[in-house]
Amino acid sequence: MELTYISKKDMTASEALLNKGILWGEAPFTTTLIRKGKITFEELHLERLKKTIEYLYPKSIETLDHIKLAMNQMANEFKEIDFAYMRVTLFESIDGSLEFFIWCMKRAVSSKALKLGLQIDSPSSVLPRFLKMADYSYKFRLRNELRKSGLDDCLFKNNRGELLDSSIANAYFIKDKKVYVSKLIPGILEGTCRKKLLGFLESEGIEFSEEIILESELENFDEVWLTNSFSGLQRVKEINDIEYREDYYHEVVEKFIKYSGEIWPRKS
Repeated sequence: MELTYISKKDMTASEALLNKGILWGEAPFTTTLIRKGKITFEELHLERLKKTIEYLYPKSIETLDHIKLAMNQMANEFKEIDFAYMRVTLFESIDGSLEFFIWCMKRAVSSKALKLGLQIDSPSSVLPRFLKMADYSYKFRLRNELRKSGLDDCLFKNNRGELLDSSIANAYFIKDKKVYVSKLIPGILEGTCRKKLLGFLESEGIEFSEEIILESELENFDEVWLTNSFSGLQRVKEINDIEYREDYYHEVVEKFIKYSGEIWPRKS
Protein backbone atom coordinates (compact mmCIF):
# COMPACT_ATOMS: atom_id res chain seq x y z
CA MET A 1 0.00 0.00 0.00
CA GLU A 2 1.36 3.42 -0.99
CA LEU A 3 -0.33 6.86 -1.11
CA THR A 4 0.73 10.41 -1.98
CA TYR A 5 -0.94 13.70 -1.06
CA ILE A 6 -0.06 16.96 -2.86
CA SER A 7 -1.13 20.23 -1.28
CA LYS A 8 -1.97 22.02 -4.51
CA LYS A 9 -4.68 20.24 -6.45
CA ASP A 10 -4.37 19.95 -10.25
CA MET A 11 -0.71 20.90 -10.13
CA THR A 12 0.76 21.17 -13.62
CA ALA A 13 3.91 19.34 -14.67
CA SER A 14 5.69 22.70 -14.85
CA GLU A 15 4.67 23.58 -11.29
CA ALA A 16 5.73 20.17 -10.04
CA LEU A 17 9.18 20.43 -11.62
CA LEU A 18 10.00 24.15 -11.63
CA ASN A 19 10.20 24.82 -7.91
CA LYS A 20 12.95 25.53 -5.40
CA GLY A 21 12.97 21.96 -4.17
CA ILE A 22 13.86 20.61 -7.61
CA LEU A 23 15.93 23.54 -8.88
CA TRP A 24 17.76 24.50 -5.68
CA GLY A 25 17.57 21.32 -3.64
CA GLU A 26 15.63 23.22 -0.98
CA ALA A 27 13.19 20.58 0.22
CA PRO A 28 13.05 20.40 4.03
CA PHE A 29 11.17 17.41 5.39
CA THR A 30 10.37 15.19 8.32
CA THR A 31 9.79 11.43 8.46
CA THR A 32 8.05 9.23 10.98
CA LEU A 33 6.25 5.96 11.64
CA ILE A 34 2.51 5.43 11.34
CA ARG A 35 1.39 2.78 13.82
CA LYS A 36 -2.13 1.58 12.99
CA GLY A 37 -3.18 5.06 11.87
CA LYS A 38 -1.37 6.94 14.65
CA ILE A 39 1.50 9.30 13.83
CA THR A 40 4.52 8.62 16.03
CA PHE A 41 5.59 11.72 18.00
CA GLU A 42 3.15 13.86 15.99
CA GLU A 43 3.58 16.99 18.10
CA LEU A 44 7.39 16.82 17.88
CA HIS A 45 7.24 16.49 14.09
CA LEU A 46 4.79 19.39 13.83
CA GLU A 47 7.15 21.40 16.05
CA ARG A 48 9.99 20.67 13.60
CA LEU A 49 7.83 21.71 10.65
CA LYS A 50 6.70 24.88 12.45
CA LYS A 51 10.29 25.90 13.23
CA THR A 52 11.29 25.08 9.65
CA ILE A 53 8.54 27.23 8.17
CA GLU A 54 9.30 30.08 10.58
CA TYR A 55 12.97 29.92 9.59
CA LEU A 56 12.65 29.51 5.80
CA TYR A 57 9.11 30.65 4.92
CA PRO A 58 7.92 32.99 7.72
CA LYS A 59 5.06 34.43 5.67
CA SER A 60 3.53 30.97 5.17
CA ILE A 61 3.05 29.75 8.75
CA GLU A 62 -0.67 29.17 8.10
CA THR A 63 0.36 26.23 5.88
CA LEU A 64 1.04 24.25 9.08
CA ASP A 65 -2.69 23.80 9.73
CA HIS A 66 -3.13 22.30 6.25
CA ILE A 67 -0.14 20.00 6.83
CA LYS A 68 -1.49 18.76 10.17
CA LEU A 69 -4.91 18.01 8.70
CA ALA A 70 -3.42 16.22 5.68
CA MET A 71 -1.02 14.17 7.85
CA ASN A 72 -3.89 12.85 9.92
CA GLN A 73 -6.04 12.15 6.88
CA MET A 74 -3.19 10.16 5.36
CA ALA A 75 -2.43 8.32 8.60
CA ASN A 76 -6.08 7.32 8.91
CA GLU A 77 -5.80 5.52 5.56
CA PHE A 78 -3.29 3.19 7.24
CA LYS A 79 -5.28 2.40 10.39
CA GLU A 80 -5.48 -1.27 9.40
CA ILE A 81 -1.73 -1.43 8.71
CA ASP A 82 0.69 -2.31 11.52
CA PHE A 83 3.61 -0.17 10.36
CA ALA A 84 3.91 2.47 7.63
CA TYR A 85 6.43 5.16 6.70
CA MET A 86 5.40 8.83 6.39
CA ARG A 87 7.42 11.62 4.83
CA VAL A 88 6.27 15.25 4.72
CA THR A 89 8.29 17.41 2.30
CA LEU A 90 7.99 21.18 1.88
CA PHE A 91 8.80 22.98 -1.36
CA GLU A 92 8.39 26.59 -2.48
CA SER A 93 7.24 27.46 -5.97
CA ILE A 94 9.10 30.01 -8.06
CA ASP A 95 6.32 32.54 -7.38
CA GLY A 96 6.81 32.09 -3.62
CA SER A 97 3.85 29.93 -2.58
CA LEU A 98 4.65 27.21 -0.05
CA GLU A 99 3.47 23.73 -1.03
CA PHE A 100 4.05 20.26 0.36
CA PHE A 101 3.58 16.60 -0.40
CA ILE A 102 3.10 13.64 1.92
CA TRP A 103 4.24 10.19 0.91
CA CYS A 104 3.13 7.14 2.91
CA MET A 105 3.83 3.48 2.34
CA LYS A 106 3.59 0.20 4.20
CA ARG A 107 7.03 -0.69 5.54
CA ALA A 108 8.34 -3.18 8.09
CA VAL A 109 10.32 -2.07 11.15
CA SER A 110 13.64 -3.84 11.65
CA SER A 111 14.80 -4.88 15.11
CA LYS A 112 18.13 -6.47 14.24
CA ALA A 113 21.50 -5.39 15.65
CA LEU A 114 23.40 -3.22 13.17
CA LYS A 115 26.92 -3.24 11.78
CA LEU A 116 28.31 0.21 10.93
CA GLY A 117 31.30 1.58 9.07
CA LEU A 118 32.87 5.01 9.59
CA GLN A 119 32.74 7.60 6.81
CA ILE A 120 33.75 11.27 6.54
CA ASP A 121 31.11 13.98 6.22
CA SER A 122 31.46 17.77 5.92
CA PRO A 123 28.08 19.03 7.19
CA SER A 124 26.86 22.59 6.85
CA SER A 125 27.71 24.81 9.81
CA VAL A 126 25.13 27.40 8.77
CA LEU A 127 21.77 25.68 9.10
CA PRO A 128 20.04 25.19 12.46
CA ARG A 129 20.09 21.70 13.94
CA PHE A 130 16.30 21.21 13.78
CA LEU A 131 16.29 21.65 9.99
CA LYS A 132 16.15 18.37 8.07
CA MET A 133 17.11 19.08 4.46
CA ALA A 134 16.81 16.69 1.51
CA ASP A 135 20.57 16.56 0.78
CA TYR A 136 20.99 12.86 1.58
CA SER A 137 22.43 11.74 -1.76
CA TYR A 138 26.06 11.74 -0.50
CA LYS A 139 25.19 9.88 2.70
CA PHE A 140 23.05 7.30 0.97
CA ARG A 141 25.67 6.63 -1.71
CA LEU A 142 28.22 5.85 1.00
CA ARG A 143 25.69 3.75 2.92
CA ASN A 144 24.84 1.75 -0.19
CA GLU A 145 28.51 1.08 -0.87
CA LEU A 146 28.94 -0.24 2.68
CA ARG A 147 25.92 -2.48 2.26
CA LYS A 148 27.72 -4.27 -0.56
CA SER A 149 30.30 -5.40 2.01
CA GLY A 150 27.69 -6.68 4.46
CA LEU A 151 27.37 -3.60 6.67
CA ASP A 152 24.07 -1.87 7.43
CA ASP A 153 24.86 1.84 7.62
CA CYS A 154 27.47 4.58 8.00
CA LEU A 155 28.41 6.35 11.19
CA PHE A 156 29.76 9.69 10.08
CA LYS A 157 32.64 11.72 11.48
CA ASN A 158 33.98 15.14 10.56
CA ASN A 159 37.56 15.93 9.61
CA ARG A 160 38.42 16.51 13.30
CA GLY A 161 37.39 12.96 14.18
CA GLU A 162 34.22 14.07 15.98
CA LEU A 163 31.44 11.49 15.69
CA LEU A 164 28.18 12.56 14.05
CA ASP A 165 24.91 10.83 13.13
CA SER A 166 24.43 7.72 11.03
CA SER A 167 22.77 8.28 7.66
CA ILE A 168 19.30 8.23 9.27
CA ALA A 169 19.71 8.16 13.06
CA ASN A 170 21.22 9.81 16.13
CA ALA A 171 23.90 7.80 17.96
CA TYR A 172 24.49 7.15 21.68
CA PHE A 173 27.55 5.68 23.37
CA ILE A 174 27.30 3.80 26.66
CA LYS A 175 29.97 3.21 29.30
CA ASP A 176 29.22 1.74 32.75
CA LYS A 177 25.49 2.40 32.19
CA LYS A 178 26.06 6.10 31.50
CA VAL A 179 24.79 7.35 28.13
CA TYR A 180 26.88 9.80 26.11
CA VAL A 181 25.23 11.67 23.25
CA SER A 182 26.80 14.25 20.97
CA LYS A 183 26.12 17.93 21.43
CA LEU A 184 24.13 19.50 18.61
CA ILE A 185 27.16 20.29 16.45
CA PRO A 186 26.95 20.38 12.62
CA GLY A 187 26.18 16.85 11.47
CA ILE A 188 23.91 16.12 14.44
CA LEU A 189 20.17 16.43 13.80
CA GLU A 190 17.95 17.47 16.68
CA GLY A 191 15.98 14.26 16.21
CA THR A 192 12.46 13.78 17.53
CA CYS A 193 13.34 10.37 18.96
CA ARG A 194 16.52 11.88 20.44
CA LYS A 195 14.34 14.30 22.40
CA LYS A 196 12.10 11.44 23.49
CA LEU A 197 15.00 9.25 24.61
CA LEU A 198 16.68 12.02 26.61
CA GLY A 199 13.36 12.71 28.33
CA PHE A 200 13.05 9.01 29.10
CA LEU A 201 16.59 8.82 30.53
CA GLU A 202 15.88 11.80 32.76
CA SER A 203 12.58 10.31 33.96
CA GLU A 204 14.31 7.02 34.81
CA GLY A 205 17.21 8.69 36.60
CA ILE A 206 19.67 7.25 34.06
CA GLU A 207 22.82 9.34 33.89
CA PHE A 208 23.56 10.92 30.52
CA SER A 209 25.82 13.63 29.18
CA GLU A 210 25.92 15.70 25.98
CA GLU A 211 29.53 15.93 24.82
CA ILE A 212 31.78 15.99 21.78
CA ILE A 213 32.54 12.31 21.14
CA LEU A 214 35.68 11.34 19.23
CA GLU A 215 36.47 8.44 16.92
CA SER A 216 39.48 7.66 19.14
CA GLU A 217 37.06 6.91 22.01
CA LEU A 218 35.08 4.19 20.22
CA GLU A 219 37.00 1.33 21.82
CA ASN A 220 36.22 2.70 25.30
CA PHE A 221 32.45 2.20 25.12
CA ASP A 222 30.47 -0.89 26.13
CA GLU A 223 27.49 -0.36 23.83
CA VAL A 224 26.29 1.87 21.01
CA TRP A 225 22.64 2.67 20.25
CA LEU A 226 20.81 4.51 17.47
CA THR A 227 17.42 6.20 17.40
CA ASN A 228 14.97 7.56 14.89
CA SER A 229 11.21 7.84 15.14
CA PHE A 230 10.61 5.11 12.55
CA SER A 231 12.69 2.34 14.15
CA GLY A 232 12.88 3.52 17.76
CA LEU A 233 15.87 2.43 19.84
CA GLN A 234 18.25 0.13 17.96
CA ARG A 235 21.46 -1.55 19.06
CA VAL A 236 24.77 -1.55 17.22
CA LYS A 237 26.70 -4.79 17.06
CA GLU A 238 29.88 -3.51 15.44
CA ILE A 239 31.63 -0.35 14.19
CA ASN A 240 34.73 -0.84 12.03
CA ASP A 241 35.39 -4.29 13.56
CA ILE A 242 34.97 -3.01 17.14
CA GLU A 243 32.30 -5.23 18.73
CA TYR A 244 29.79 -4.00 21.31
CA ARG A 245 27.65 -5.69 23.91
CA GLU A 246 23.89 -5.23 24.26
CA ASP A 247 23.21 -6.17 27.90
CA TYR A 248 22.17 -2.71 29.05
CA TYR A 249 20.17 -2.16 25.87
CA HIS A 250 17.94 -5.08 26.83
CA GLU A 251 17.47 -3.60 30.32
CA VAL A 252 16.34 -0.28 28.82
CA VAL A 253 14.53 -0.91 25.55
CA GLU A 254 11.28 -2.38 26.90
CA LYS A 255 10.91 0.54 29.30
CA PHE A 256 11.55 3.02 26.49
CA ILE A 257 8.96 1.35 24.26
CA LYS A 258 6.41 1.60 27.08
CA TYR A 259 7.39 5.24 27.81
CA SER A 260 6.90 6.11 24.13
CA GLY A 261 3.42 4.57 23.88
CA GLU A 262 4.00 0.95 22.81
CA ILE A 263 4.82 2.04 19.27
CA TRP A 264 7.51 -0.31 18.03
CA PRO A 265 7.58 -4.12 18.04
CA ARG A 266 9.35 -5.78 20.94
CA LYS A 267 13.11 -5.98 20.42
CA SER A 268 14.47 -9.51 20.37
